[in-house]
Amino acid sequence: MIQTEKTTTWLLCAFILGYPPSVMAAGLLDTGPMGVEWVKYGYVLLMASWGAAAALLQRFARGEGVKRWKIIVCRDFVNATLAAVLTFWVCEHFKVPAAIEAVAFTLAAYGGARFMEFIYGRFIATTKSLTSQYTGATAPAPLDDTKEK
Repeated sequence: MIQTEKTTTWLLCAFILGYPPSVMAAGLLDTGPMGVEWVKYGYVLLMASWGAAAALLQRFARGEGVKRWKIIVCRDFVNATLAAVLTFWVCEHFKVPAAIEAVAFTLAAYGGARFMEFIYGRFIATTKSLTSQYTGATAPAPLDDTKEK
């Protein structure tokens, strides 16, 4: 049998579309990390995006990060998602009620980007201080994208 590129593409698409439902039907991927259903992780990501969007709108309203907005948006959404997932895991561990859990990880996503930025700034300042203290050399200043002219 001679396979053409069109036949190969068709078979690959059929495999990709047929594989996930068969795995899900077998129950192999019902739960994610910590035994939590994947649907809950989707909900966490949705609420994290609301928190990150609110934080970004406030940042842009103050005029911060407007020039490099694509990088700022990506960074803040990643940081907000990380903060929301970590908060979600803590809430799941302590069996917090669902309504309070949703508020907790949405607020964590809202403040998570700014908190991560603060921790990053402290880390850079400490590293710069230790570098200059032990070597006598000065490290280059980090990029400060929050205060653009």
